[in-house]
Amino acid sequence: MFFLCCCEKGESTGMDAVHTMPAINDTEKHEIVENTLEMNDKKGSFTVNVRLPEMYLRHLGVELDDVDDRGPMLMTITSGVIDTFNTENPTKAMKPFDCITAVNGKTGDKKLLLETLKAAMKSSEKSLHLTLARPTPYKIILEKSSLRLGAQLNYKPSSRGSRSCKNFLPCPMSFEMIAPGWISLAQIADGGRFDKWNQDNPDVIVKVGDRIIEVNGVRMLGGEMLGELKKQDEDLTLTLLRY
Repeated sequence: MFFLCCCEKGESTGMDAVHTMPAINDTEKHEIVENTLEMNDKKGSFTVNVRLPEMYLRHLGVELDDVDDRGPMLMTITSGVIDTFNTENPTKAMKPFDCITAVNGKTGDKKLLLETLKAAMKSSEKSLHLTLARPTPYKIILEKSSLRLGAQLNYKPSSRGSRSCKNFLPCPMSFEMIAPGWISLAQIADGGRFDKWNQDNPDVIVKVGDRIIEVNGVRMLGGEMLGELKKQDEDLTLTLLRY
């Protein structure tokens, strides 16, 4: 489904966090950065040309996460135009976590991309040209600690509006559409858990723009995940996506 909702200003919530991380050896690093998602061989940017049916049959059949400015990300794919394309083109199939970065040759912020996508579905055009970015997943392990998280996390707790969870710097942001999604790292501060991990593991650093999709092997959305990230009495294994 192509979900739309009213624009609502984001809220801000302070957050204490957890962590210290010792250095890891080369064998452990190899295990940490292994591919943890079931994706096809495409990585990075790719394009698809999707055939559009008659107007009365047009249904995109996707749920989108619009937290990132780079563009809307596919969350789920159900019966519709995208699913039909995937069935007919299995080697070019679009997958959950793919991020739409251009629509019919237009690039820009997520609002422009969403407006262009909606307009294309309502137009008389017979095809939809999409450019997508496919992420590379990786894992990190944050050991239990009294350190704060040291990061600004953006996520959408519900289909109405967005929320920014921070423990430094205000970030007034608002979003116009879609369903609850995963957490996006908006900023990383000095002296926190992520900063400590990056200092101890320079070959597997966490970057602004990465998405957190799993905590301790459990896939969960932003609001639920936030509660897990607050835990200070246990190690946290995080699965992240890098675009």
